Amino acid sequence: MSLGISQFIVGGTAVFTLALLALIMANWGQPHMKYLAWMAGLSAINSVGYFLEISAPTLDAAILAYKVQYLSGPFMGIVAAFFSLEYAGYRGLNHILKGALFIVPVFITLLVVGGNPIPSAYVSEFALVPAGKTLLLTFHVGPLYFVNFIYCYALFLFSLLLLVWKFVHTGRSLISNVIFVVVASLPVATKLLSWKGIFPELELFNTAALFLLIVQYWYIMRDQEVEWRSLGWNAIVGKLTDAVIVINEHQIIINTNPIFSVLFSGFDYQERRSTLGDFIRYLKDRSVEILPGTLFDDLNISPGVGKIGDFIQGEFTTNPDRQSFALVRQIIRRGSPASSRVLGQTIVLSNISAYRTMIAQIVELKQKAEEASRSKTEFLATMSHEIRTPLNAIIGYSELLLQRELPHDAHTDLEKIYDSGSILSGIISDILDISKIETGNLELVPVDYGVPGLINDTIRLNLLRIGPKPITFELEIDETLPVKLNGDELRVKQILNNLLSNAIKYTQEGKITLRINWTAEENEQAAIRFTVIDTGQGIKQEDMGKLFSQYRQLNMKANRFIEGTGLGLSITKNLVEMMGGTIAVESEYGKGSAFTALIRQVIVDGSAMGKEMVENLRQFRFVDSRRNRRKSIRIRMPKGRALVVDDVQTNLDVAQRLMQPYGLRVDGVKSGPEAIELIRSGNPPYDMIFMDHMMPGMDGIETTRIIRKLDTEYARDLPIVALTANALAGNRELFFQNGINDFLAKPIDMQRLNAVLERWIPLDKQEKAEDTKVENSNTEKTEGTGEAPAIRIPGIDTVQGMENTGGSLEGYRQILMVFCADAKERVPQIQSSLANGDYPRYTTMAHALKGAARTIGAMEFGNFAFRLEQAGKAHDQALMDAETDRLLEELRVLMDNISAALEEDSDTYDDA
Repeated sequence: MSLGISQFIVGGTAVFTLALLALIMANWGQPHMKYLAWMAGLSAINSVGYFLEISAPTLDAAILAYKVQYLSGPFMGIVAAFFSLEYAGYRGLNHILKGALFIVPVFITLLVVGGNPIPSAYVSEFALVPAGKTLLLTFHVGPLYFVNFIYCYALFLFSLLLLVWKFVHTGRSLISNVIFVVVASLPVATKLLSWKGIFPELELFNTAALFLLIVQYWYIMRDQEVEWRSLGWNAIVGKLTDAVIVINEHQIIINTNPIFSVLFSGFDYQERRSTLGDFIRYLKDRSVEILPGTLFDDLNISPGVGKIGDFIQGEFTTNPDRQSFALVRQIIRRGSPASSRVLGQTIVLSNISAYRTMIAQIVELKQKAEEASRSKTEFLATMSHEIRTPLNAIIGYSELLLQRELPHDAHTDLEKIYDSGSILSGIISDILDISKIETGNLELVPVDYGVPGLINDTIRLNLLRIGPKPITFELEIDETLPVKLNGDELRVKQILNNLLSNAIKYTQEGKITLRINWTAEENEQAAIRFTVIDTGQGIKQEDMGKLFSQYRQLNMKANRFIEGTGLGLSITKNLVEMMGGTIAVESEYGKGSAFTALIRQVIVDGSAMGKEMVENLRQFRFVDSRRNRRKSIRIRMPKGRALVVDDVQTNLDVAQRLMQPYGLRVDGVKSGPEAIELIRSGNPPYDMIFMDHMMPGMDGIETTRIIRKLDTEYARDLPIVALTANALAGNRELFFQNGINDFLAKPIDMQRLNAVLERWIPLDKQEKAEDTKVENSNTEKTEGTGEAPAIRIPGIDTVQGMENTGGSLEGYRQILMVFCADAKERVPQIQSSLANGDYPRYTTMAHALKGAARTIGAMEFGNFAFRLEQAGKAHDQALMDAETDRLLEELRVLMDNISAALEEDSDTYDDA
C-alpha cells in the first residue's frame, strides 16, 4: 500500500472524526451525547497522532507522534465503558469508583508522555524500518505495556458486548441488529489483523471506531426524534398537571415529566430500561372499572400500520386509592399515514378524580331532584284531588241550582259563586298545565264550538274579576267573524282569560279593550287575532325578556300585593304556539300594554256573526246565557244505565244529579270492591262506569285492572270513564294503558259530559230530545234598561253600587248599613296606626275603605282612600299627616249621607 493511500485513510479518519465531534457537540443537551463526544474527541486525537507517526521523517518525530497518541488511547476503553453503561440504563457507579478506573490510564499516560526516554518497562528499542513505501516505528514491549493493553481493551470489549446486548433487546428488526453487530465487531477485527501482520503499515482500529461512532450517533438521534417531537420544550411539559410518558418505536419508555412520578409513585421506573409493557402490567394489577375493557390490551400491541389505530383513549380507576384517570395514546409517525415510519408514541394520563366526584355528586343531586320532582308531582296530585273534590261540589251544585226557578238576586249570587269557582279552578289548572308542559304531555282536544258563546262566557267571567275597580271594559269584534270553529274551546278560553286577567290585575283604573278580528287562510283555516289593550302600569323594556317566564312576576317589590301564580303568560305562550300561532306585546311603562295572540282554528260554519250579535255582545246582552244553555239537553237516554264510583258522597250526588236530566238511571258506590262485585254479578247490567281515580284502599286504576281481568266479555268491553280531579300530566296515558276508555275531569263541564255520554252510551238507547229552555220567572227586569233604583245618596253612584252588590235594592241597603258600621270601627284604628307609625296597619285600613267604598259606588272617596293606601305602602309620612284628617272628615260626611237616606220612609226602598 503506498504512502499516499495510508496517509489519506488515516487523515480522512481524523477529519471525519472531528466533523462527527462537531455534530455531537451541536446536540450536547440530548442524552448520551456527553460520553459520545468524549469518545469522538479521543478518537480524533488518536487518529491525528497516528497520522503524524506514519508521516514522520525521523525517529524522534515518530516517537513524539507516538506520545501524542497516548494522550487519548489509554482513556478510550474507560469512556466507552461509561457510554455503554449509560446507554443500557445502568447508573449505579459512584464518583469514587469512576475515579478509580482512571488510575491505570493516567499512570500510563504520564509514564509515556512524560518519560524521556520512555521507560523500558513499557516500551524500548525504538526504530524506523521500511514497510513498503513508508517507515514504520517499531519497538519492544515491556510488562507494563501488556497491563495497559489488557486493561484498556478489556473495558472496550466489555462496552461492545454491553452495547450489542442492549441493542438486540430493544425490539429492533433483524437487519438493524446484524448491521450493528458487524460494525461493533470491526474494531476488534482490525486489531486482530494488525496482530497477524496484515497491512502492517496501516492501523485500521481508529477507522473502525469511527464507523462505530457514526452508527451509534445515528441510532441515538433516531431514538431521540420521538422525544423531541412529543415533548418539545421541557419547561412546558414539566409544568403540566397531566402525566406524560414518551415511548420509542421499540416500546421503551424514554422520557417522563415530573408529575408522572407523583401520580404513579408505585411504578418502579428506570429510565431507558422500563418498557410500556411494564407500565401496563403495573396498571392492570391496580385498576378497576376499566373503560373500554380492552384498553390495556390495545395499548400493549406494538404500533404499526393497520393495527388498532393511532389514537386510543379510555378511563380507569386505581385501587385502593380510587383515583380515576383518563388515558390518551397517540402514535407519532414520519411521512404519510399509508407509508409512514412509526417513531414512537406518547401517552397522556389526566387525573379526573375530582371530575368523577363532581359527576357522582351531580348524579346524586339529579336523583334527589327527580325524587323532589316525584314528590312535587305526588303533592300536586293530592292537592288537585283534595281541592277539586270540594270545588266540584261548589260548581256542580251551582250548576244544579242555576237550572231552577230562582229570584233574580239569588240567581245573580249563584252566577258569582259559579264564576268564582271557575276562577279557582283555572288557577289550579294553570299549576297542573305547567306540569304537563314540563313533561311534554300537554295536548289539545279539538271540538266544534260556537264563537259567540265563547266570547260571552269569557267576558262574564272577567267582568267579575274587575269587581269594584274603576275600569271601563270595551269590546271590539269583527262582524264577519265565523260563528262556529273547530279547536280546543277550553284552551282558547284559557288564552283569553289569561290575557284579560293579566290586564285586570295590573290596571287599577282606566280602560281595558278586547279586540277580535280574523283573516281567512287556505284549507278552511281561520287566523284569529285577540288583542287585549290596557291602561295599566306597563312593562319596562329591560323586563320584556322575562315576560313569559314561569313562576315569575315582574317587579316583585312593586307588585307584591297583586295576586297571581306567575304562570298565565307562560302557559298562554305555549298554548298559542301549539295552535300554530304567535304572541306579541307592545308596552310603554306607566301608560299600558297591548298583548296580541294569533291562533289558527278550523272553520266549521263560516257564517258571519253579524252586526246585531256583535252589538249584543258589546252590550253584554248575549241571550245564550249559562242558565238557558244548561237547560238544553240534546239527547235523552231513559233506557241507559251508568255506575258512578267515588268515595266522596258529595261527588256521587253531584254526578248523579248532573246526569238526571238525560233520563239515565244512575247508581253510585263508594269503593272499588263494591264496583267489582256489581260487575262480576252482571246485575244490573251497566252501559258505562264513571270511575274516580284516587280512592282509599283500592284506587280507580286497580279497580279497572281487576274488572278487565274478570272472565266475561261484559267486563272486558264495558266502557270505563275516569272521573277525577287528578288532572296531572301523563295521567290520561296512565288511564288508557290500564284499560280506561275515556277521561272526564272534575269539576264536570256539561258540554264535555254531553260528548262523553253520546260517545259511550249505546246508540240504540239514545233518543233525540227537544231543547226545553225554561225561562226564569224572576227575569232581570231592569237589565240593560238603564232604570235607576229609587234611592239617591250624595257622593255615591247607587246604580253602580247595586250592580256591584247583586242588583237587589234590599240587599244594597243592607250592605250600606254594614258599610257604615264597619267604617265607624275603622276611624279610631286609622288614627291610632298613624299616631304609632304602624304603616302596614294603616295601609290595610285604607285598602279596606277603598274596596268597600268602590263596592257601594262611592268611587271618588274610594280613589281618595287608594291614594292614602299607596302613601302607606311608600311610608310617605308627610302625605299621610296632611290628608288623613280630610279623609276621615269625608268619611263622616259619607256615613251621614247614607244614614240620612236610609232613615227616610223605608217603604221607598222596597224592591219594585
